[in-house]
Amino acid sequence: MRIYLIVSLILLSTLGQAIELDPSCQRRFDASLAAKERGEWEQALKHLSALLNNECSTNQAARSIFLSHQGEIHSKLEQYEQATDDFQQMFEAAKASQQLEQQIFALDWLAYIINLQSPQDTEKVASAYKALLAAQENLYGKEHADIATTLNTLAETYRLVGRYTEAEPLHRRALAIRQKLLGDDVLETTTSMNNLALLYYETSEYNKARPLYEKALKIRRRIWGDEHNYVALSADNLALLYWSMGEFKQAIPLYELVLSIREKNIGKDSPDVAVTLNNLAEVYRQTGKYPQARPLYERALKIREAVYGEQASVTLESLNNLAELYRQTGVYQQAEELHKKSLALREAVYGRGSLETTVALNNLGLLYYNMGRFSDSKPLYEESLATREKLLPPDHLYISLSLNNLALLYYDMGDYPNSKALYERSLAIREAQLSPEHPDIALSLNNLALLYYSMGNYDEAKKRYERALEIREKVYGRMHPEVAQSLNNLALLYYSTGDYAQSKKFYEESLNIVEAVYGKAHPDVALAYNNLALLYYNIGNYAEAKPMYEKALSIWTKTLGENNTDVALCLNNLALIYYSTGDYEQAEKHYKRSLNIWEKVLGKDHPRVALSLNNIGWLYYSLGDYAKAKPYYERALTIREKALGKEHPDIAQSLNGLGELNQQLGNFVEAKILFERALPLASIEPELLWKIQNHYSRLLAKQSQTNDAIFWGKKAIGTIQALRSNVKQLDKSLQTSFIEDKKVVYQNVADLLIGQGRTVEAQEILGLLKEDEYADFSNTQRTGSTNPYNAIEQEWAERYDTINNQLIGLAKEREQLKQKKRQTGLTPEESARYDELVEDTKAAEAAFQNYLSELKKQFKDTDTQRSIDISERNLNKLKPLQNTLRNLGHGAVLIHYLITPDKLHIILTTPDVQLVRQTSISEIVLRDKLENFRTSLQTVTRSPIPQAQELYNLILKPIESDLRQADAKTLMVSLDGVLRYIPLAALHDGQHYVAEQYAVVLYTEAAKSNLESKPSEDSYFAGLGVSQALEGFNALPAVEDELSSIKSVLKGNIYLNKDFNTKTLNEVLDLGTPILHIASHFVFEPVGGDSNSYLLLGNGEKLTLAQIRIGYDFSPLDLLTLSACNTAMGNKKADGKEIEGFGTLAQLRGAKSVIATLWQVDDESTGQLMSKLYHLRATDRLNKAESLQQAQLVLLKDPRYQHPFYWSPFILMGNWL
Repeated sequence: MRIYLIVSLILLSTLGQAIELDPSCQRRFDASLAAKERGEWEQALKHLSALLNNECSTNQAARSIFLSHQGEIHSKLEQYEQATDDFQQMFEAAKASQQLEQQIFALDWLAYIINLQSPQDTEKVASAYKALLAAQENLYGKEHADIATTLNTLAETYRLVGRYTEAEPLHRRALAIRQKLLGDDVLETTTSMNNLALLYYETSEYNKARPLYEKALKIRRRIWGDEHNYVALSADNLALLYWSMGEFKQAIPLYELVLSIREKNIGKDSPDVAVTLNNLAEVYRQTGKYPQARPLYERALKIREAVYGEQASVTLESLNNLAELYRQTGVYQQAEELHKKSLALREAVYGRGSLETTVALNNLGLLYYNMGRFSDSKPLYEESLATREKLLPPDHLYISLSLNNLALLYYDMGDYPNSKALYERSLAIREAQLSPEHPDIALSLNNLALLYYSMGNYDEAKKRYERALEIREKVYGRMHPEVAQSLNNLALLYYSTGDYAQSKKFYEESLNIVEAVYGKAHPDVALAYNNLALLYYNIGNYAEAKPMYEKALSIWTKTLGENNTDVALCLNNLALIYYSTGDYEQAEKHYKRSLNIWEKVLGKDHPRVALSLNNIGWLYYSLGDYAKAKPYYERALTIREKALGKEHPDIAQSLNGLGELNQQLGNFVEAKILFERALPLASIEPELLWKIQNHYSRLLAKQSQTNDAIFWGKKAIGTIQALRSNVKQLDKSLQTSFIEDKKVVYQNVADLLIGQGRTVEAQEILGLLKEDEYADFSNTQRTGSTNPYNAIEQEWAERYDTINNQLIGLAKEREQLKQKKRQTGLTPEESARYDELVEDTKAAEAAFQNYLSELKKQFKDTDTQRSIDISERNLNKLKPLQNTLRNLGHGAVLIHYLITPDKLHIILTTPDVQLVRQTSISEIVLRDKLENFRTSLQTVTRSPIPQAQELYNLILKPIESDLRQADAKTLMVSLDGVLRYIPLAALHDGQHYVAEQYAVVLYTEAAKSNLESKPSEDSYFAGLGVSQALEGFNALPAVEDELSSIKSVLKGNIYLNKDFNTKTLNEVLDLGTPILHIASHFVFEPVGGDSNSYLLLGNGEKLTLAQIRIGYDFSPLDLLTLSACNTAMGNKKADGKEIEGFGTLAQLRGAKSVIATLWQVDDESTGQLMSKLYHLRATDRLNKAESLQQAQLVLLKDPRYQHPFYWSPFILMGNWL
C-alpha cells in the first residue's frame, strides 16, 4: 500500500533581480548561464569560479547571484558539501548587504540540502526550516504563499517521524493561509488538505481525515476531470481511508478509478499500476471476494518482477500477498510454496538475520499455525522474535507484533500461562509507543480478553473487551468489522454468564455490521451466524438455530475449505441440534467429522478435541450405550485437566457427563464424588450449574435420600430463577423456549414433595413455574418470591453459597499466582501468599465436603423431628388457604394438577383436608387425548361425550368421591400445561357434564390476594364492541343485541365500532366503571407473547398486551368480560400458558376477575349466554361462577346450542364472588 503525497517545494533558480556588471564580467556571467542551460556543468562552474575570484564579486549583490548559481550546480551534481558552502557564503553576503530575499533564497536551499543529506536527523532539518520560516515571516508577515510552503515542509518533517502533535498545527496553518490567499480550487490548497488528512489518517482520526480527503478529491475532479493524475492521487488516498474504516464498498470504485487513470496515463505495466492492483486486490481479499483478488495479485507480481526483478522489496511484497491469499482460502500447498520462495529470496538478499527476513519467517509460521502444524510454526515465530529483539529496541512495535503472534500460537496450543505473558508484553509495548486509542491497543486488549475468557476469568475479560470496543468505536465508528468483532466477543461473554438478552442484542448487531460491510458470503458473516445460532440453541429454539448453523457451515466450507477448525466447530454445533431433535444418526456423523478435523489440525490433546469427545460420549450415553460412552468422557476429562487445570469450568462439564454415566451404571458412590467435585467449579456457569444440581438431586432421589434430593432440586430451581431474570428482555418466543427444557426440574421437585406429603410446598414450586411461564409470556417481573426454600433449607442454602463463593475467590487468586510462578517466578511475599492460598483452598474444600456430609447427616439423623417441623410448617401454610376456602363458601375447593412424564398428580384442598391422588398416564398420551378432545369440542357434527368421559376418568374420577364427601360446588382449578386448552366444564361422567354439577373457575397465582374481595355494590357497566367486519376479521352482527340486552338489566353506556377506541377505553377506566364488557376479537398467540397478542378495537387498531401492560389501570374493574375471544392452540409444543396470560395480566393491572373464551365462538349463542349471565347476576344475585354455570346450562338445554362448542369455551379466572 502506498499513499502519494504532493509536497510543493519551490526552488528558485534566479532571484529575478537586475544587477549591474562591467562588460567583461557580464560576458563571463552570460557564458556561465549559457553553459548551465546546455547542461555543461563543469564549464559553467569554471566561469562562476572566475567571477567569484576577481573584481566582479566585489559587489555583494553580484557575489550572492554567482554563489546561488554555483550552489545550484553543485547540488545538481550531488556535491552537497560544496553546495552547502556556496549557499552559506551567499547567506552571509546577502546578510551583509541586507538583501532579505537573497537570505531567504539561501536558507531555502540550505534547508533543502540538509533534508537530502540527513533526513533522519529531524532536529537538524527542522532547525533549518524554522530559520527559513523566521526569515520569511520577517519579510512577508504571517500570511504568504511561500510561508505556507515552508510550513507544509516543516510539518511533513515532523509527520514522517511520528511527531504528530508538532506537525498538526503547522499543517492547519498552511491550509488556512492557502485557503485565504489562493482559495480552495488550486493545487496547493488541495495538497494541504491531503497532507493534513494524511496526518489524521496516521493518527487513526479517520473522521477528521475523511472530509478533507473527500473535499480535495471533489475539487480536483471538478477542475481536472476523471483522467488526471492529480485526481488519481486524491482518489487513492481516499480509497485507503475508506478501506481502513471498513467501508469497502466505497473503496472499490475509487481504486478502480485510480487504476483506469494510471493505466491510461502511464501505461498498464507501470510500477504505480502494480501498486493500485495490489491495493484493489487487498480490498477484494478482505471482503471475501477471493476470485477477484487473485488475478490482480498475480498481475501486480508479474509487473514488479519485470520492472524490479524478483529480489526487489516490492516484488517480495507481492509474492507475500499472493501467498497470503492462498493461505486464507485454505490452498495451503500453493501458499507454502510461495512463502518458502519468499523466505529464500529475502534470505539471499538481506541475510537470515535481517528484519526483512523476519517478515517471511512470521508469515510462514502463520501458515503452519493455520494448518495446525504447531511444531513447525513455533520455531519460525520464535526465530522471528529473537531476530527482532536482537536488532531493534526492546519497545519496538515489530517486537510487539511477534509477541502477539507467538502468544496466539500458545493460546491455541492450550498453553495459557505462556500465552498470557506474551500478550501482556505485547500490550505493554503498544501502550508505551502508541496513543491510548490506537487500534493496535484494542487488538491486544481483545486478544488478552479472549485468553481471560478461556481461562474462566470473565470479569477480567469483560473489562478488556469493553475497553477494546470503546477504542474501536471511537476510531472507526459503529459500522466496522473490528467493532463487530468486539460486539461478538462481548456477546459470547454475556452468553457464557447467562445474560441472554444482552448476548442476543450484541450478536445481532455484530451480524448486521459484517453483512453490511462484507456482504452475505464472508467468513466473518459465518461466524456471526454460528454464534447467534448457539444462543438460540442454548435457549431451546432449535428451529431458529439449525438454518443459521447450516448457513455458517456453507460459507466456511466454501471460503476456507473442509479441513478447517471453524468448519469443525460448526459441524459440532449442528450435531448438537440433531442430537437435541432426536436425529442421533446425523448427530453421530457430524460429531465424528468434527472430531476428525480437530485431531488432524490441532492434535489429539487440544481442548477442542475434548469438546468433541465429551459430546460423542453424551450421545452414546443418551442412546444407552454406556460402555461406548465412558472412554470418550474419560479422555475428554484427561485432556481438559491437562490443558486447563483442575479448576476450570469446562472440567465441570466433563465431570457432569461422567457423573450421569456412573449414575446410570449404578455406580452411585462414584457418581456422587463426580457431581460434588463439579458443583463448585460450575458456579460461574449458571447454565451448566443448574443441570449439575438437578442431576445431583436425581442421584440422591435414587438413593432414597429424598430430603437431600429436594434441597438440591430447589438449588437448581433457584439457579434457573436467577437465569430467567436475564432473559426477560428477549422475544417472547425465545423466553418460552428457555423455560421449556427446565420445567422438568420444577416437576421433579414437586413430585418428590408430593411423595413426602409436603403438598403445600409442592403447590408453591408449581406456583413458581406458573409465574415463570406467565412472566415469559407477558414480559413482566415475577409476581412472587423467587426463593424456593423453606425456613429449614434456607440456612443450608446460605451456608452453601458462602463456602462456594469462597472457593471461587481462592481459585481465581491462586491461578493468577500459579501463572506468574510459571512465567517469571514469584517474589518472596507472593510465594508466601501462594502457599497460604493452597492451604486455604484445602481448608475450603474440606469445609465444602464437610458441609455436604453435615447436610446429609442433618436430613438423616433428624428425619423424625424434621418431618414434624415440615408438617407443622406445611400446616401453617395450609391453614390460611383452608380458611380462605371456608370463607368463600359455596362449596369451594382448590385442585392443583401436575403433569409429569408418567403421571398426572392431583392435589385437592378442601376447607378440612388436603390429599393427593394420581393417574398413571404418560404425558405424550395425555397430550394426544386432550388434543383430540379439543378437536371434538369444536366440531358440532360430532359428539364429544366419548372423549369427555375418557378424560373425566383421568382428571376428575380419582377425586370424585372426595369432592362428593367435601360437598364441593365450586371447583377452583390450577391447570398444568395443555390441560389449560380444554374446559373442565365439558368433561362428562357418563351421566352428566361437569357443568351440570359444578361451577368451574380457573385459579391463577395472581388471584390469591383478591379471592375474598366482595363484589362492588355498583352494577354500572360499560359495553365496548365491534359488530362490523374489519380487515382480517369477520363481522359480529349479534354484538349490538348482546350489549343492548346487558344494558336492559344493568345501567351503563355502549360504545360500538368507531366509538370503541383507546380514548374511550381509558375514559371508562378513569370513571371507575366496575363492569367492563368487551365484545370483540381478542387474539392470543402461543408464540410471540404480549407483542403479538392483542384486542381488536372498533377503529381497526390492535391494542397489544404489551401496551395494556404499561398503559392501562384495571383496578376499578370487578369483572372484565371478553366475549368474542379467539385463541389458537398453536403447534403441538404449545402448553397453554397464553390462556392464563391475559387473565393474569389483567389481574396484575387491578381487575378482580376476567371471563374469556378458549376458541372463536358463535356470535348469536354468545350473545344469549352473556345476556343470561348478567341477568342472573343482577336479578338472582348469584356470584360470577354460579351465573356463568347457570348461563351455560341454559344453552345446554337449548337443542340448538346443546353441543359444548357453544357453551363450554367460556372460562372465568380470578375472583368469582
